[in-house]
Amino acid sequence: VNAAKSCDAIVVAYGPFLMESLEETRPEDWAAMAWANLALPGMLASAAARAMASRDGGRILLFGGTRTETVRGFKKNAAYAASKTGLGVVVKSVAAEYASRGVSAALLCPGMVRTEYQDPAFRQRMDALSPRGSQSEPAAIASVALWLLSGGMDTCNGAIINADEGLYAL
Repeated sequence: VNAAKSCDAIVVAYGPFLMESLEETRPEDWAAMAWANLALPGMLASAAARAMASRDGGRILLFGGTRTETVRGFKKNAAYAASKTGLGVVVKSVAAEYASRGVSAALLCPGMVRTEYQDPAFRQRMDALSPRGSQSEPAAIASVALWLLSGGMDTCNGAIINADEGLYAL
């Protein structure tokens, strides 16, 4: 957290994923998801925003999860989704408190993104669910993030941005 205080821009694109039904989600799963996906990014954003404001500016970009831009129910990943959805409150709070001192924050919620960790069966299933028939490439999400960090976030301060190619039903 102390290292975040020296940054002019901070990106938190981290967070473990858990796919379990609500019934199968254990108390320790809730704690781990809340800690890694909400509390830790919140602490980093809070420390960074305070320091950035003392230097008259900075940018904070947090990454949410697929379809976590608003409150909704999930059958297989409630603990993960709840923690990622909470990040919207963090970026809106940073914008509300620090915009007048030059600090901007945004939450980027990618949809299905192709990665090297996907086995062929999973990749095929996710491609079929994607609005355009294939998952987003990591470079496409990176370009949105770079636009936000290079100044787009100043106009979109406090925004929750879907980068999911129109994914509205799963």
